[in-house]
Amino acid sequence: MVCNQGYEVIEHLMGHEVEPADEPRLREVLQLIPGDSVNAKLDLIQSRVPLLAEVSSAQLREFALLSTVREFRQGEAVFEESKFETTFLRSSRGNVGLSFKADATRHIELHQGEFFGEMSLISDRPAAATVTATNRVLAIETPRRAMLKLMKAEPSVKNFIDRVYILRALQSNLCPELTSEEFHQSITDATLRTLQKDEVIFKAGDDEDGFYLIRSGTVKIIKKRADGQEYVVTYLHVGAYFGEMAPAR
Repeated sequence: MVCNQGYEVIEHLMGHEVEPADEPRLREVLQLIPGDSVNAKLDLIQSRVPLLAEVSSAQLREFALLSTVREFRQGEAVFEESKFETTFLRSSRGNVGLSFKADATRHIELHQGEFFGEMSLISDRPAAATVTATNRVLAIETPRRAMLKLMKAEPSVKNFIDRVYILRALQSNLCPELTSEEFHQSITDATLRTLQKDEVIFKAGDDEDGFYLIRSGTVKIIKKRADGQEYVVTYLHVGAYFGEMAPAR
């Protein structure tokens, strides 16, 4: 790899056009994406997928090399609810619909540029919904490990995924009619908290007005008996929420 880069530098200094070493592989990976060159295809992806808007050219090329472009026909299932997925997808063309076994009337439509598979990506949990192509869809599929690496390297990607994760969780569990615009207007004060095992979030009787959504891990709800002994009422897992019963102010 170092030799290839050295060769490219020398040829560039001599005024010769040199094809990047990763160009043939990128042409192969991106063949379903419209465009007359690799750069044109990458530019199109970046313009259609807001998640990638701020990544560098080098990051975008590396991301593409680790990804696969898949085509789905109308009505074809992309993800199935309750199944573990090891990949993260974003649509560069077409729309998909999210449906839920627990509520057949609930349906969320995702459009070109939006992504799905964030539940498995963030929490390593089964898919929270069945995702179905509503028309012809081109989706860019990336392994979980590669997406986690990109999230670590580029804060804008992590922040974008975190916020959409919260939106989807609220739509799935609490506010099915919540729009993206309403969500972004209401979540300006939201923060991400990391808690250690057995750390107390709040106790009964505390003056607590926060609303909590579990992004990863498990929370236990504890009560005390009349004799002062504690017992576990229930465990809450990823996607569950608590704090909604706090007195309104």
